[in-house]
Amino acid sequence: MGVSYLLLLLLLPLHFTFVLPWKKDEFRSCNQTPFCKRARAFKPGSCSLVAHDVSINDGDLTAVLLPRNQNPDHPSKPLLLALSVHQGGILRLRIDEDPSLDPPKKRFEVPDVILDEFLSNKLWLQRFSTETIGSDLRPSSIVYLSDGYEAVLRQDPFEVFVREKSGKRVLSLNSNGLFDFEQLRVKKEGENWEEKFRGHIDTRPYGPQSISFDVSFYDADYVYGIPERATSLALKPTRGPGVEESEPYRLFNLDVFEYVHDSPFGIYGSVPFMISHGKLRGTSGFFWLNAAEMQVDVLGSGWDAESGISLPSSQGRIDSFWMSEAGIVDTFFFVGPEPKDVVRQYTSVTGTTAMPQLFATAYHQSRWNYRNEEDVANVDSKFDEHDIPYDVLVLDIDHTDGRRYFTWDRELFPHPEEMQRKLAAKGRHMVTIVDPHIKRDGYFPLHKEATKMGYYVKDATGNDYDGWCWPGSSSYLDMLSPQIRAWWGDKFSFENYVGSTPSLYIWNDMNEPSVFNGPEVTMPRNSLHQGGVEHRELHNVYGYYFQMATSEGLVKRGDGKDRPFVLSRAVFAGSQRYGAVWTGDNTADWDHLRVSVPMVLALGLTGLSFSGADVGGYFGNPETELLVRWYQLGAFYPFFRGHAHHDAKRREPWLFGERNTELMRDAIRVRYMLLPYFYTLFREANTSGSALLVQGIYTKAAKTVSVYLPGEQSWFDFRTGTMYRGGITHRLKVSEESIPAFQKAGTILPRKDRFRRSSTQMVDDPYTLVVALNSSQAAEGELYIDDGKSFEFKQGAYIHRRFVFSGDKLTSLNVGPIDSSSIKFSSNSVIERIIVLGHSGSKSAIVEPENRTVDIELGPLHFLTGRHISVLTLRKPNLLITDDWTVKILYSVPEKEASTPTYLACSSSTSQFPAAAAAAHRSRPLPDQICRRHQMSVAGVQLPPGFRFHPTDEELVLHYLCRKCSSLPVPAPVIAEIDLYKYDPWLLPELAVSGEKEWYFFSPRDRKYPNGSRPNRSAGTGYWKATGADKPIGRPKTLGIKKALVFYAGKAPRGVKTNWIMHEYRLANVDRSAANKTHNLRLDEWVLCRIYNKKGCIEKHYQSTDDFEEEDEKPNISATMPNNNMVQMDTSYSVPIMHTDSSSGSDQATSPEVTWDKEVQSRPKSGGGGDIDFFEFSYIDSLSAEDNPFGTQAFSICYV
Repeated sequence: MGVSYLLLLLLLPLHFTFVLPWKKDEFRSCNQTPFCKRARAFKPGSCSLVAHDVSINDGDLTAVLLPRNQNPDHPSKPLLLALSVHQGGILRLRIDEDPSLDPPKKRFEVPDVILDEFLSNKLWLQRFSTETIGSDLRPSSIVYLSDGYEAVLRQDPFEVFVREKSGKRVLSLNSNGLFDFEQLRVKKEGENWEEKFRGHIDTRPYGPQSISFDVSFYDADYVYGIPERATSLALKPTRGPGVEESEPYRLFNLDVFEYVHDSPFGIYGSVPFMISHGKLRGTSGFFWLNAAEMQVDVLGSGWDAESGISLPSSQGRIDSFWMSEAGIVDTFFFVGPEPKDVVRQYTSVTGTTAMPQLFATAYHQSRWNYRNEEDVANVDSKFDEHDIPYDVLVLDIDHTDGRRYFTWDRELFPHPEEMQRKLAAKGRHMVTIVDPHIKRDGYFPLHKEATKMGYYVKDATGNDYDGWCWPGSSSYLDMLSPQIRAWWGDKFSFENYVGSTPSLYIWNDMNEPSVFNGPEVTMPRNSLHQGGVEHRELHNVYGYYFQMATSEGLVKRGDGKDRPFVLSRAVFAGSQRYGAVWTGDNTADWDHLRVSVPMVLALGLTGLSFSGADVGGYFGNPETELLVRWYQLGAFYPFFRGHAHHDAKRREPWLFGERNTELMRDAIRVRYMLLPYFYTLFREANTSGSALLVQGIYTKAAKTVSVYLPGEQSWFDFRTGTMYRGGITHRLKVSEESIPAFQKAGTILPRKDRFRRSSTQMVDDPYTLVVALNSSQAAEGELYIDDGKSFEFKQGAYIHRRFVFSGDKLTSLNVGPIDSSSIKFSSNSVIERIIVLGHSGSKSAIVEPENRTVDIELGPLHFLTGRHISVLTLRKPNLLITDDWTVKILYSVPEKEASTPTYLACSSSTSQFPAAAAAAHRSRPLPDQICRRHQMSVAGVQLPPGFRFHPTDEELVLHYLCRKCSSLPVPAPVIAEIDLYKYDPWLLPELAVSGEKEWYFFSPRDRKYPNGSRPNRSAGTGYWKATGADKPIGRPKTLGIKKALVFYAGKAPRGVKTNWIMHEYRLANVDRSAANKTHNLRLDEWVLCRIYNKKGCIEKHYQSTDDFEEEDEKPNISATMPNNNMVQMDTSYSVPIMHTDSSSGSDQATSPEVTWDKEVQSRPKSGGGGDIDFFEFSYIDSLSAEDNPFGTQAFSICYV
């Protein structure tokens, strides 16, 4: 021991200045990890447990698990099982030892991760039904899970699974009989429980206590998740015939510097959450709340009894095998069926990403280390000299006094407060590093106090654990204790952290925790926390607690008014609630650039959306081209930081020649231009999907790149506006100026085009809206604004606008708070430019905002140094971002031998009735405008004078709805296409193509529940309620159904009835079988709606913000238990099969063979769980589109 201690003293200084790359033999493999080796040796059917005494207790389905045959050498005690059902269709399964039988100790259950709100949303079961499955000797117990799903406890053989009510499985646990639970027991004489690795001894005082089981995902093509590791997004099989056996995917937080890529080895974070996805069924998920070391196998198809699980490839499922060293079974089943549903369900358990401060979403400049105040001032001034914006300057460990955190090296940084104030004067911030290791120095007040209070983690003998890290001899706080976390948080006060100011925030590094002389560079597993909890039981949650305590300390520092920023390296499930994460100590090479994308995506899929990779690579010196490409890609990371090791050469953007400085400046400016969009993404979801798609360049001297653009809609080049077809792969030329980036057709992207020193100085700058029209000449987007720093947004202090382009109108609508009790937030910013991509109109136009006339220009699209093409550009409309306004593109009747001019009118109003203001505006046009309006078509459609749209019900169904659903042209394009369920009815007249007292729309219609046929009637701030009987349309055969509905303002069922009426026309009985396997929420692609007000005016009905969302009552579980007369829910689309007369050669649709269908009324939903937002741009991974179906999905990012 003395020799090794001396060697450590000799080698430690070398570690400070030169860190060796990752070495495989310094970390344990599965064969070197006894619990993993034992579990992998199990064969299918090894589990002999049988469920007994099934009953309902405290709202849970409970049972006792006992083996069929006891092992006389190690007799098993009963295990207690509890199944609970939660809102949102979430099943929770817990299995633990029986505490009444006095086990040697209580097994550790992870606290402080599950949201209190989730726990309060448990649905208390009152009964269950039984069913005998196959040849089982015992009946299975079945409970209602959610609309269309059931949870099944199979007693013998023991199994838990979720199925659709049709009987089709979704997820299962122990379907292959691999469940094993090593119970705690008293050590017998002569038994040796010790484990050794590279000279380290683990005494294992409680012996083997591992848990393992198999989890199956049905109708799955791929699985994702369980970060963190440097590998592909879709997880590759680790075992199975035809699969080259590899290590399992390891989840054990470790300080793995210069980690290897394309490896299943776990690195800094662990999130035991796996997502499956398949074309047939959709998406499901599984989460195991366990903080001990975990290993997960993904099993290839075709397993047999000799090699593992039996899984014929025709079975169409993916099996996984989960192994953990300790803890309990505390698992969650998420049924989806959409990717966003699974992420929403998961984050209802663990929380969504905290709303960051605006500056935190901008660019961070970091290095180990900026040497002194002069160096800081020089770097800051160089950014200004080269017109490069940045928001954060980061100081690493050497800014401190001898690596004692919360201190400053007063020789190098004699005036830290003045230094920070100079940065703050430019709207910039400073971040300093605070690591978990505390220098064991008798003169260091922090150490003295922690020692006196007994706040350190103990070693196996009960003494303060002494490990080695950057300061030398160090101890580590026991963050499991709420008292110690609160004490730590107090250290961030201005009184305790001398030299800090309100513009200083924190970076938590090394919090796995990293211990240079520990086993696998971390803390020994038999170290002790409060309550006798071994470190092995909570290792993966240590960094989570450290970030939590730091974040809560910063909130307390700001008296609860200031949002914190805490960057963490180690993460666990729920870390998204406390700050950002980065992918750790990467290397300056092309492979690490490439693998950064699936790493960031995997973190986003598992809730950790505020993530990024060190731009340029932490270790090594990137070649200039690599650094430029990394900046171009990093500008689209959610967290954007440049960072480097102190042995690396300085690499600030201005050090590589004028041309490369220009390229890197352009890349950083892209980020600043898109800050309004990024900030909106951190707050809101856009159900239309991803607005941006980015393809990185991962090879040197690349001239071309293949880009797959998903979906049927087109995509527009982000810089040039060039349109590309979706659903195919494009081979594109690339230049040094940028990487391929695309805006999806059908989206509206807000941005700011004026570049300042920092994001703070951009607050009042004007906005540009980029409207990318889809094939229906429509688009939507949103913009969210608040003060960018406080928590007042929680009281309604924000602006939230929705932009809709339809029928040649661009409309701005308020979707923010309107309750008088809300805190008000205002902005003087205006829209200074509107760019429309994909418009088919004329090359000239007139803007008429009241009495103003502004020209519309036809391009070019100027964007930094990119190419130019012609686009429709409206310059300086000067529309307030806070106002309701409409921009209309109007067409005149073409004169002889003259092209058709385009007119654009812009009206705005801040009054309570914007439509009335618009009417007043229309009452005072100029004489030539009056003539044009009498001659023009409605919103650009050329129709005869005197035309009025007054069709009969039969005409609406046969000539408009039938043709629309058959993708055939309608007789006249006078019906707008929008999702009217996004709006209050008084907003719809401004979105219509025609109409004065009644307005017509084609609208999609969604299901209320994934497996149901009941339509979702929530709309805007209220809901539509059916009234009267349905009316069949068409004779002798019924072609359609007419339903009358009344709008209620507020929350169901207590909404206030209004005078707004809807007549909804849908096709009658249609073939919905194509959607039975997809579980898509879309009920009808198109219905036709007539909207009017009984009083003939535009009335508004605003309710309190508390009434914005429809609230369903909790289901009566006793009344909804599965039984023989359960209603079978329809899960199909409402898409008609239309027949054409092939002999005529015409595309004229004939009457569909349909009958009147009565819509099934399903149960009230049991879901909930709050709001969630989605990260709405995608990266293209190196996988093909088929390998990466998540590549274009929306990823959850933020909600507070």
